[in-house]
Amino acid sequence: NKEIYVDCVANGLSRLQYYAGMSMKYKSYYYQLQAKLAEEDWDYVILQEQSIIPGFSSDSEMAPALASLQRIIKKACPQAQILLYMTHGFEYAGNENRTPVHTAELQMRVGAGYMHMGSKYGIDVVPVGMQFGRAQNLYSNQQFLSKDGKHPSVLGYFLAACCFYQKLFGNLPDLDAGRLKTIKISQSVEKGLAVLVRDPVLTLNCEPQEYMLIGEMGNMHVLDSTLPVTYQSLDKN
Repeated sequence: NKEIYVDCVANGLSRLQYYAGMSMKYKSYYYQLQAKLAEEDWDYVILQEQSIIPGFSSDSEMAPALASLQRIIKKACPQAQILLYMTHGFEYAGNENRTPVHTAELQMRVGAGYMHMGSKYGIDVVPVGMQFGRAQNLYSNQQFLSKDGKHPSVLGYFLAACCFYQKLFGNLPDLDAGRLKTIKISQSVEKGLAVLVRDPVLTLNCEPQEYMLIGEMGNMHVLDSTLPVTYQSLDKN
């Protein structure tokens, strides 16, 4: 297996715009990022937006922050490749401005938002959320969410790690060399999840579906043939 050094800049309930220096209230987050970028000659910088924003307001909220962060990262770490970490859907209860959304629909919206941003800024998207939905369908007896019903469980993070391993190295981790020790799970499930992310369309015998973002002229291929056909961005702008 490969040796990977990973570090993280994270704060609860934060948004990409905070790290882009676009909020005076959260200016310290911007300085945290600048300091972290200066620590190493990073090969990759992975960006993850707050879980709801890509599905509701990718163009109005996520896009300006992403454009700014792209400039910041390229200036500080010109050798680094930026990746977008597509998150998974969950049962969203809504708030005073947004209606409740079920898991599958939220995943479609979030997936569309990330793919749209990746296409717009030329950034590769690691489709963890799409693979997450697949894994939940294929391994329905496994728990991929933590007790809060939103964040990944240990197994969910393992699936995300497999997605990134595949993206970075183009192959599967050697699961015979080590096992998950924090949860009890069969090796066949571990290997099944790792194989799941190897090919974006898995072994399904059907043509890749397409979706069209509202306001966009062209169709884009969907990475997951198990999801419904129509993906839509809900941006009102």
